[in-house]
Amino acid sequence: MNRSALARLPDADLNRQIVASLREAASEWPSVGAMVMALSESRSPHDRMLAAQIEAFLTGWQVQQRQKAAQ
Repeated sequence: MNRSALARLPDADLNRQIVASLREAASEWPSVGAMVMALSESRSPHDRMLAAQIEAFLTGWQVQQRQKAAQ
């Protein structure tokens, strides 16, 4: 599905498409680390940007978990 088709989807349909894509990605890579590595090595700048965003999210999440554990 191309970008303009995704932009026209209602929110519920877009959410279903996102979940389906994430499930497909999860079946292709044995771990999140493998997925991020593959995305970061991609020729596509969008894939590399997604890899950076995933890494930033995970780093932030780890910080929150450490802060919770320290309380």
